[in-house]
Amino acid sequence: MVEIELSIISVPGSSDLVDKALKEFEAQSGIRVKVHNMSWDSAWNELVRAAIYKKHGLDVSEVGSTWVGDLMEMNALHSFNQPEIRTIGGPEAFIQSAWLNGSSAGGKVSWAIPWLADSRFLYYRRDWLEKAGVDEKTAFKTPAAFANTLQAIKDAGSDFPWVIPSRKTGMSLHNVAAWVWGAGGHFLSQDGKSTRFSEPAALQGFTQYFELGRFLAPTAHDLDDRQSDAMYWQGKAAATISGPWLLREPSMEPEIATKTGITFPPGVPFVGGSSLVIWEDSPNRREALALVKFLTSEYVQRNFLQNVGLLPVRIDVLSAPPFSDNPTYQSLSDGLQIGRSFRLLHLWGLVEDRLSKSLSFIWNKVLQEPETNVAEVVEQELSVLARQLDRILSGG
Repeated sequence: MVEIELSIISVPGSSDLVDKALKEFEAQSGIRVKVHNMSWDSAWNELVRAAIYKKHGLDVSEVGSTWVGDLMEMNALHSFNQPEIRTIGGPEAFIQSAWLNGSSAGGKVSWAIPWLADSRFLYYRRDWLEKAGVDEKTAFKTPAAFANTLQAIKDAGSDFPWVIPSRKTGMSLHNVAAWVWGAGGHFLSQDGKSTRFSEPAALQGFTQYFELGRFLAPTAHDLDDRQSDAMYWQGKAAATISGPWLLREPSMEPEIATKTGITFPPGVPFVGGSSLVIWEDSPNRREALALVKFLTSEYVQRNFLQNVGLLPVRIDVLSAPPFSDNPTYQSLSDGLQIGRSFRLLHLWGLVEDRLSKSLSFIWNKVLQEPETNVAEVVEQELSVLARQLDRILSGG
C-alpha cells in the first residue's frame, strides 16, 4: 500500500474528524495517509523550512490562503494542469474569491485548491441591541450605523460595547479589509507593483475602522485574537469580530450563544481560509492528487468540515441546507460568494506583514492618546509605509 504524507493546520475538534475522513479515503483508494498536525502559530515557519530545504517528506499540505504566493515564488509548489483541475471540479465548483487565492491573474495557472473558507464575521448580542433600542436589521449596515450602534450600547450600560484584537496577529489585515474595500479603497495596484492603501478612499476606510477604538474599554486594549474572543464568549462584550469557529467555542455558555447574532462587517466581506497544495518534489503526484480531490469533494465538505465550525468553499454545499434554508446561514453564504480575497501578487506576504505591524502601531497610538486625530495618525503612518513599499515593489 502506498503511503503519502499530509500536513494540516488543526483547530479544536478537527483532528478526529479529518482522521475519520482519511480512513474512508484509505478504504476507497488503497492509499494510506500519514498526518502531520500543525498549529496556526507555527505552520508558516514550518512550511517555509519545508520549501527551502526540501527534506520534509510531505506530499500535500494545508496552507493559509495568503501564503500561496510566497511558496509559489520559492518554486516549491506543483502547478495543477487543466486535466487535473477538471478532475477536482473546475473553478466553477468553488467560491470565486477562494479559487483566486491560489491562481494567477486570469486563472490560467493554479498552485492551490480551496479547502476551507474563513471570513471575518461580526458577532453581536441581540439582548444588548434590544436594551439600546437598535434595529438588528440596520444596526451594522454602514460604518456610521456601526458607530452609532456601539454608542447606543454603551449608553445602555455596557462596559464593553466592542472588543477587537489590537495586537499584531495573523488576522490584523483581515479585520480591516471590509472597511477599506467598502470605502472604495484598494491595497495594491492591479499589477502589484505599487501600493494603493494610502490613497484617500483606502484611508477613509482605515480611519472609520480605527475610530471605533473609542468604544474599547482600557481593559480591552492590547488584546490578541484569543483574548478578544474570550471576552465575548465569557459574556463581557456586546460585539466583536472573529472567525466562524467562535460559536463552536466549548467554553461559551449556551445562554450567550442563543443571544448571539451574526452578520458581516459593513463593506465588502473578506474571504480567506486555507487551501491544499501538492509539493513540487512529491514523488507521489498521482496519489497526492487523489487525496486533494477527496478532501475538496462535496462529500467531505458536507459531512465533516461543518461539524467543527469551518465553512465550505464548494458552491454545491453552500447551495444546500443549512445554507439554503436558514436565514442566517443564507446571508453568510451570500456574503462568501460576493466577498473578496487578497490577490495572489508578488511580495504580498511582505506587504501584509508590514501593514499588520503598522496597524498595530496605529492602534497603540489611538488607544494611548484618546484625543488624537485618528485620520491624521492613519495618514501619516500609512503614507510613510507606502513610500517604503513602493520602492521595493517597483524594484527601485
